[in-house]
Amino acid sequence: MNNNSISKVFSDVAILMQAKGENVFKVRAYSKASDVIKSLPYAISEIVEEPDRLRDIPGFGEAIVAKVQELVQTGQLKLLESLLDEMPDGVLDLVQIPGIGPATAFSAAQDLGIGSFSDLADSIESGVFQSLPRITEKNSLSILRHVNMRIEQGVRISIGRAQDCAADVMTELESRCSGIAKITVAGSIRRGAELVSNINFICAVDAKTETRTVISAFTTLSNTHIVLIHDDSSAKFSDKSGLEFSIKVVKMESFAGALVYATG
Repeated sequence: MNNNSISKVFSDVAILMQAKGENVFKVRAYSKASDVIKSLPYAISEIVEEPDRLRDIPGFGEAIVAKVQELVQTGQLKLLESLLDEMPDGVLDLVQIPGIGPATAFSAAQDLGIGSFSDLADSIESGVFQSLPRITEKNSLSILRHVNMRIEQGVRISIGRAQDCAADVMTELESRCSGIAKITVAGSIRRGAELVSNINFICAVDAKTETRTVISAFTTLSNTHIVLIHDDSSAKFSDKSGLEFSIKVVKMESFAGALVYATG
């Protein structure tokens, strides 16, 4: 995992802790760790086996050091999984909208059943959202403008974040499929688009590996939420945020042509 991906996990933990009403100092510790990890000039994964060096990082106590090691070594963080299990769906999505903090996101999801941007827009237009604490007609209209913009845009992320997501997928896929000869991003990331709504891969397997072996692994990755399409050589899934990931798997001799076709 790269620094941005690790930072995002710690940021999510801080948001969910705040939504849950956890101790403010614990929230700050994870939020600060997220900021520090993102700003490091080196990959934190390179020193994960050196706890003394991790402890030298500003703000890194024993708990944070242990969590970084767990995340890098296993690819998962039990604390985040536990918080997600306790939270209603939608909290991490709702906090992306300016004007909605963790506490409001939790109340909206828990008390009003708001789990998506469309739910949020409907609740504002019906006046239900304004029943929440600290929500007025004025700020609800501002929130509505922002959420409608997000709905019109669809799920789109910056190319930097998309590259990080792609790198994590490729790392996990290669760790599970030894027969991958080559894999790279295609589509809008390869074209350098500023905003990305789907992440595309072209993958080549060696002569001994069936393309469906990669497809099987791809459709069961840790961030897979809904499998949209799959056959023996291609697949598409969306993660919990709605971001789509697709792959085309070919033999090595067809790799270059498939990459050109997929990128345009």
